[in-house]
Amino acid sequence: MRFIFLGRPKRGCTAVAHYLIENYGGEWVLPRPKRSLLQRKVIVSKKHAMLSDLLKYQYIDEETLKTHTILITIRNPFDRIVSTYEHSRHIYSLVEPGIEKRLILGGWPYFTLQKVSNFDRGTAYSWATWQWNRLRKVNAMSFSEYVQYIGRVKNQPSLTGFLKPPPDIKIVPTVKYIRYENLAEDIYAFMKERGITHPKSLSYVNVTRKNKRPYQEYYDDDSRRIIEQKYADEIKQFNYTFN
Repeated sequence: MRFIFLGRPKRGCTAVAHYLIENYGGEWVLPRPKRSLLQRKVIVSKKHAMLSDLLKYQYIDEETLKTHTILITIRNPFDRIVSTYEHSRHIYSLVEPGIEKRLILGGWPYFTLQKVSNFDRGTAYSWATWQWNRLRKVNAMSFSEYVQYIGRVKNQPSLTGFLKPPPDIKIVPTVKYIRYENLAEDIYAFMKERGITHPKSLSYVNVTRKNKRPYQEYYDDDSRRIIEQKYADEIKQFNYTFN
């Protein structure tokens, strides 16, 4: 089976990655995140690497891109934004008690965050403090404020950007999409296409709490319009709707 799975956050990528590694001999393309020389900044994420970065830093080459299918999960943006918001607030509630003391002591925040949220960022203290500040900021926001913040963020790659090779590579990759809304059935169908007649069962991991209310109830007219505009291409491409 020749394919590369690219993981995008809050789209079931942890479940799929574990499924492929534990059942079919999958391996991480990056053994660990690629960091800057001072170890303060993650340049290429181990878990959420973009195709352009894998090629730019030579984790894969053009020949691999020719012979391997790219597998990637997708999810209704309206649902995903609610999941991201609730996930951040949930993690904050788990790490908030005593966190200020841990920040002063040094390495504790990383280990706390890793335990409750399955992060993989190495032990960089600067990353732990940044992550804590982000969680605290999101926790203080209403959902409407959070959507407005998401609408202003410019450095989040679109699906097209996530799959786009560097400018000097003209190969158009073959892409297979797995819908989060149909995650198990789609991954089973994908494996059957590759000769696995009886795929093993998929286990869900890193799941946001299940008792949240329907995502539609989070939105007002303004927040709905922001998400419709920001993710218009993805919504149109995969026929997603608000309802």
